[in-house]
Parts: sequence; structure tokens; C-alpha cells
Amino acid sequence: MPPTDKKGRVHSSTVTVAVLPEPRARELRLEARDLRVETYRASGPGGQHRNTSDSAVRVTHLPTGVQAQSAEERSQGRNKALALAALRARLAQQAQRTKRRQRNRQRREQVGRGRRADKVRTVAYQRGRVEDHRSGQRISIRRFERGELEELH
Repeated sequence: MPPTDKKGRVHSSTVTVAVLPEPRARELRLEARDLRVETYRASGPGGQHRNTSDSAVRVTHLPTGVQAQSAEERSQGRNKALALAALRARLAQQAQRTKRRQRNRQRREQVGRGRRADKVRTVAYQRGRVEDHRSGQRISIRRFERGELEELH
């Protein structure tokens, strides 16, 4: 009962909680067998060297079909490094997007709509007990606060 209620009425509140694993950062590794590296002649200004050498590079990640290319530098090696860096960035962004969607879906499944029918547990401080509505089990508030939740599952 809140101290501000002059008539001594019991008030109730609803809370939704989602418990999800903490995401871990990891390095994105590209396997050589998953890449197709193509070289070609770059177009545009650059003179004789640009017209006669295959310095531009296109890298395709075969499992996903994501591509990156570079024709910025005169060196094929530097262009390949730039294209690989761009490919890693695109793949990392795609992986983050996929994880974010999956995490949001898990959160929505756990939280539900936040309505009374979604209720899992009632904590009744006035009566000194906690009731799990899925199993029908009850435990004392003290056991609940100590984290002794085994009986509620």
C-alpha cells in the first residue's frame, strides 16, 4: 500500500522483463576458399599504366554474395587490401543487423504484450508470498529475495 493512499487501498503494477545473453564481440575471419577475387582494368583517367594493367580488384564473398571492389590505387595489392577491408565491413554490418533482428525477436517473445493474461508471477508483499502462475507453486517473499526460485519452475 503506498503511503500516499489515504484509504489504505492495495495498488498493483505490471512489469515485463526480458533476460537475454550478453553479445560477445569477435573478429570476422574470411576464409580464402569463401572468396572469389577478380582483377580487371580500371576505367577513367590514369594514362598508360591504368589502360594496360589489371590493377582494379573485385572481391566476392561466395556464401553471402556480398561484393566489394577497389580501383583507387595503382597497385593491385593495395586495391585488394582495400576491397577486403570494405568486404569485412559490409559482412560485419550484415551480421550485426541479423543479430539485432534475432535479439529483438527473442525480446518480443519473452516480453509478450505486457497484458494481464501474459502474467507469469505475482509478488504479493502484503501476504508475504510469490506465486508462479505457470506451475501454481508458491514460495515466501524471503526465499524469493534470496533467489531460491527452483520450486517455481
